[in-house]
Amino acid sequence: MKSQQSHRLVLVLPYLKARGTEKQALMLSQGLVSLGWEVSLVVVMGYGESWLYEALEQTGVKVFNLGPPWHRERKGVSWLRLPHLVRYLMLLKPDVVMSRALLANRFVGFASMIACVPFLATYSGGISPPEDVNSRSRLSSWNSRLQEVIWRVLQGWPAKLVTVSGKSAEHLYRRFPHSLKWVIPIPNGVACSPLPENYHQEQKSARAQNYVRIVFVGSIELVRKGLDVLIDAVEILVQESAPLFRLTIVGDGPDLSLLKDLVISKGLNLLVEFWGESENPLDVMRQSDLLVLPSRREGLPNVMLEAMSCGVCVIASSCPVGPSEVISHRESGWLVRVGDSVALAKGMRTLISDSVLREQLAQAGFSYVSRQCSAEVMTQRYDSVLSSLKGSAGLVAK
Repeated sequence: MKSQQSHRLVLVLPYLKARGTEKQALMLSQGLVSLGWEVSLVVVMGYGESWLYEALEQTGVKVFNLGPPWHRERKGVSWLRLPHLVRYLMLLKPDVVMSRALLANRFVGFASMIACVPFLATYSGGISPPEDVNSRSRLSSWNSRLQEVIWRVLQGWPAKLVTVSGKSAEHLYRRFPHSLKWVIPIPNGVACSPLPENYHQEQKSARAQNYVRIVFVGSIELVRKGLDVLIDAVEILVQESAPLFRLTIVGDGPDLSLLKDLVISKGLNLLVEFWGESENPLDVMRQSDLLVLPSRREGLPNVMLEAMSCGVCVIASSCPVGPSEVISHRESGWLVRVGDSVALAKGMRTLISDSVLREQLAQAGFSYVSRQCSAEVMTQRYDSVLSSLKGSAGLVAK
């Protein structure tokens, strides 16, 4: 149902790559437009996937580039485009401006201060717990507040900040008790359609294969995404003559050539295939039996939610935040220690061998995301926060 009064939102992204952050922005824009928001999207670096531009415009979102495509190899935003963003904010006159990418928070925050528009930031990464809670609890009140002010300035001094991870929000509350007033956890959302009856049996018949298909989808970053751990686990499985399987790696990134060299050096090139970037990795996931996510650190990975929404079993590393917030070990998925290739190989071997367990975990995972991580739930939560900022002074929300 649409709101009685339309609100205006400017959403800012560095670029429109086919990654989790951008897909979440698309899904959120679709939901907010359906609730009556007038949404404009500003792309700072002026480039991205053409299908994302088209999908946003078809939703009713007005898309603007701050300039011609620039610095495609650069991760983040160029501050040289700050005056252009301020000009757009002056022209569009939004009720709220929102950064949906961590890399753009400070950039958007400064522009919002100049334009006197309330600012909502999103923190999509993981925030680790305080190293020494007892030590921090003895810090004087002024020192704790000073650290909080510095951290908030580094995020662009948002009126409100959304963390996609509940644990990240809890860790911030422990570090900075006053952040309870301005930090709000809202998990990422995912579109969930009911799975047809006998879904897994139908998928098996359609694939007509005699091996288990394992897939990794994400940015090809060897250390952060734990891809070195994954390849070591595959090597262990080969040495142990594990049941037949194939690994498909979908994505692109700075370490792609290093990863390919690693696969070749271990003699695994017949078991591991590279698909490159995909506009719609859901198609690949639906044809897979198991998604593996061996990351060393995460926020709340979009690919994990997407796989679970497709009825695919997930095995993931138990990062300080992220996968363990959604997956209960051996109930709705499989968790292993971070960086432990032996444990990962053991979990993969179990799930490759036991199709019944794999399907049970997949079904439980689907049920969880349908209840807790739907796009509708996410949109309603953002709508509430954004509406509360409308009419505030710009720097600090009421």
